Amino acid sequence: MARLIFRVDTGRALPVQPLVNVIGALACSAVAFSAALWLAEGGLKQWIIAGVLASLPFLMVVYPHPKHFLLVGWIFTLTYNRQYFSFESLFGRHGSQGPYWIVSDVFLLGLLLHVIYMRVVNRDRPEPKGPPFWPWYLPLVLAWVVSLAGAERPEWGVFELWRSVKFGFILWYTNRYLNRREWWICVAALALAMVFQSSVGLKEIVTGRSGVIGVEQLPSGPGRFGKVFSQESFYGSVRATGTMNHPPNLACYLLQVLPVALALLLGTRWPRVRWVAGAVAAAGAVGLACTLSRWPWALAAGQALLVALAMVATYRLTAQRFVGMLALAAVLTGIGLYPLREKIYKRFTGDFSASVDQRVESTRVALRMIEDFPVTGVGLNNSAFHLVKYFPGLRWAIDNDEFLVTKVKSRALAVVGNGFLYVPVEAGALGALGFLVYLTGVAFVAWRALRRVWGDVQLACIGMASGMLGVILQQVIDFSYWVDPLLFTFALVVGLLNTAPGLFPDQRSAELEWLHEDA
Repeated sequence: MARLIFRVDTGRALPVQPLVNVIGALACSAVAFSAALWLAEGGLKQWIIAGVLASLPFLMVVYPHPKHFLLVGWIFTLTYNRQYFSFESLFGRHGSQGPYWIVSDVFLLGLLLHVIYMRVVNRDRPEPKGPPFWPWYLPLVLAWVVSLAGAERPEWGVFELWRSVKFGFILWYTNRYLNRREWWICVAALALAMVFQSSVGLKEIVTGRSGVIGVEQLPSGPGRFGKVFSQESFYGSVRATGTMNHPPNLACYLLQVLPVALALLLGTRWPRVRWVAGAVAAAGAVGLACTLSRWPWALAAGQALLVALAMVATYRLTAQRFVGMLALAAVLTGIGLYPLREKIYKRFTGDFSASVDQRVESTRVALRMIEDFPVTGVGLNNSAFHLVKYFPGLRWAIDNDEFLVTKVKSRALAVVGNGFLYVPVEAGALGALGFLVYLTGVAFVAWRALRRVWGDVQLACIGMASGMLGVILQQVIDFSYWVDPLLFTFALVVGLLNTAPGLFPDQRSAELEWLHEDA
């Protein structure tokens, strides 16, 4: 296994290969033993996951680039929004605020080990492809650290800082260890994940059952817990969640990826790419519709308009063709939605007032917490400690936290207000300033990429920049940016935009035509 994962053609002997083989054998034995214990108490879902993981070594033998599998596996499994709190024996029981791991961490660890192997054994230290992003991100991390000084449970904040470490590693890795082919592999993996999540969402709407194959039903648990967390209790009807736990999470992920497919559909000059991009965009649109999320629908329409205007600005689309496409899209959309007009009207008006009232009350709570903790906030990952005091209506979330962690394998992220207010609530004015610096850096990276790349890469960058804008605007009413799938996917997209000008410095390298060659 070690030879498969770290296979590199260097033309010289590797003196540490026997040691690597021993370590790899011991690691595989430990993994096999742990898997046996896990499967002994598991159900159908565990056996399916084990079967997929067991097939990976075979795929690595057949395919000569195992690193590509690690990249695709990491990006694809990021969308599996389950958290495993396996460190209670080391750190004690802290509920949703405790340390945890996610499935994608397995692949991220593989990428880290590959980096270590390349740097230590092969002495391979590639130069960065773009400017460092850490000056833009460091102020926010420092604000998180400072907030721990006044936190009631500072250890909770230390646990949460692990996510910032992973975020930073993703930015560093993409800047140094992606080549041109792997850049496009990441884009393709995002599209693949979107198609899969949309397919699961459509299946949920058609069958009325959550999950991939209908085995994701919540455990009945003690008492009424199974009913408390049912979709009908939360949303009033079945809505698409994919494997993201919550419809807005899925909708926000689709907002990030869908514009990339749309930009390639409208702008590429390669027919096969256009057909694939069209199919991917259609799948993403269906998935977004199945989430029944009102604000993301509006944002998606705005993104489509923004991408089309970008096509006009880059002379890929004439103004006359743009107007014609806009009229045709309006007609087709009207025809498609007319049979569903009653359901759409009910969705927009049914619980609209209650939704607004809930968000207004949550915003008031957030502003009161900011007023009481103006400089450093309540402390990173410490909102749950103060939640009942400021928002008694959310006591049910605290009371059911044990069930979520142990049975559902889901983290209850304690956020009041929205994705923007979350930062000053937990890190005060320092956090808000750090977050503003971070968003400024994101905007700078996107603008730099759009100005310095050409061809199909520019199309993908237009889509990614539009996707990031949609994700950020979604946080006005939601906090989905801060859940694991969105947070780390956003880091990946920032990394891809940051490295694009360095990886694709000329017109020819920016076209998909070169993909048949080695990059």
